[in-house]
Amino acid sequence: MTLGYMYEYGRGVDHNHTRAFELYSQLCENGSGIGCVNLGRLYEIARGVEWDLTKAVSLYVEACEGGYGPGCVEAGKKYGRGFGVEMDKSISFEYYKKGCDSLYPLSCSVVSYLYKTGIGVDKDPDKVKIYDQKACSLGLELKCPGFKPFN
Repeated sequence: MTLGYMYEYGRGVDHNHTRAFELYSQLCENGSGIGCVNLGRLYEIARGVEWDLTKAVSLYVEACEGGYGPGCVEAGKKYGRGFGVEMDKSISFEYYKKGCDSLYPLSCSVVSYLYKTGIGVDKDPDKVKIYDQKACSLGLELKCPGFKPFN
């Protein structure tokens, strides 16, 4: 838990969205992916700042380009749905792929799904298996062979 998070949610300190914004901004400026994602979220939900989805997306992209997988997922979602940017399924795919390349298992799972459905990329059953295996090896059990959700 970061100090910015503590101020944003009032955990052990008084709520102070301005202070959370300042702290997340400092983290992001210093190359912290989590700082950029949290700052982007503030812009996305207009918490302590004016709503600016385009700014949020640029911060998610910055986090992703810095190798922070959750930033890639957020960037992929926004491009895939056209929120704050023009919808582009192939760019969305590329962000999810970058997230997987940075070893974020949720991104690998989404890449598998996109190869399965052909959204933003050509269908490829072999790659579905590869990315399911990668997600499993990174700890996403629901992608592991034989996974049973209600044992």
